Amino acid sequence: MTAAGHLYAVPDQHAPEPPLSEVQRDVLSMVFGFAIDHLAEGSFCADCDTLAEGVCSDHAADQDRIGDFLALARELGIEVVS
Repeated sequence: MTAAGHLYAVPDQHAPEPPLSEVQRDVLSMVFGFAIDHLAEGSFCADCDTLAEGVCSDHAADQDRIGDFLALARELGIEVVS
């Protein structure tokens, strides 16, 4: 399907979304980078050191969230620089 000279793939029969502009990509790259840096900043605590798993539930959730951010960035074709 094309619109305004852009080729769109239509996943799962949903309406196509317009592509992100270069400015939007840059902003989202920074947003993802800031969020990942923030979550990774305190990625381990004293509780993490005492647990056999090596990470407490809060920090495990942060690591999962970082993975989710990276997966979304990949899906959107955004390079994350942190």
